[in-house]
Amino acid sequence: TVLGSDFGTDPFYAVAFPDLLHGYITGNNDDAWRSTDGGVTWIQMTTIPGGSWYHLDFLTPTTGFAGANGACCATTNGGVNWVLRSGYPACPILYSMDFRDSQVGLVGGYHAGLGQDGIWKTTDGGITWTRKHPSASNALIWMSSQAAVASIGTEIYRSTDAGESWSFFGGGITTGLIRMARAGETVLVGVSVKGDIWRSSDGGANWSSVFDGLGDLPDSWGVSFSDAQHGWVVGHHGILLETADGGLTWSLRNSGSSVQIYELKMRDDLLFGLAACNNGYVLRTTNGGVFWETQKLEVTGQIFGRDESL
Repeated sequence: TVLGSDFGTDPFYAVAFPDLLHGYITGNNDDAWRSTDGGVTWIQMTTIPGGSWYHLDFLTPTTGFAGANGACCATTNGGVNWVLRSGYPACPILYSMDFRDSQVGLVGGYHAGLGQDGIWKTTDGGITWTRKHPSASNALIWMSSQAAVASIGTEIYRSTDAGESWSFFGGGITTGLIRMARAGETVLVGVSVKGDIWRSSDGGANWSSVFDGLGDLPDSWGVSFSDAQHGWVVGHHGILLETADGGLTWSLRNSGSSVQIYELKMRDDLLFGLAACNNGYVLRTTNGGVFWETQKLEVTGQIFGRDESL
């Protein structure tokens, strides 16, 4: 329960907590909020320009950027005031965004004014954008002041000159990455639109699959790490996964399943139970229904367009 706020019914797209006290949430138009007490109470950010703000990137607890479908804005006072840096069609429609500092940033997206996909770079805080690679990236991240990596399809590209040029760096990510986060100096963790989790220990050159996603294609997922060991992946109706070993293994903390349940049986002691669901999903509890694990049976897929429900 969040005290002191009426958030309405519009969806939220991005959340950022640059420290323990300062938090930010953005959604449609002016549906944007800030907190200075660790999320206990929220204040609406009424000065953010109109738009759907999908990306948040804070350099300090009070200085950060917001990205939208063709716009970039910035704040230097903790969200009290936002200033539009560039708008449609001069600003790319942003698929991903990461700022190195208050002036230099990289985004992946489509520039409607030029009719071009690409990786775009700004050196004036988001006012102007220059294309540095001809393909758009759904996930990109700075590794140092000069090095950055970007996911393009099933491949990883890297820049070693602050985003000026890009070259192929790694591949083998069969489901591609929609989001990516750092978990230590050289460790990267990414998540696909299906919810598959991939991990690289060498800065993006080589990847291994560490979790087979529970989601259906396509869907929206997010990944975040608070330190080198602790991270979370969230998406698909509230599925929440947690790691405590730098992304090597993942535990399901909330199934988030919203599929239709056809039948449920509890054992006599009322602790163990199973539920048979739509689209091949099975729910399992061992603590009387307080928590349910989710599994999806992979049998033969679909037969004449009919999902294999249980």
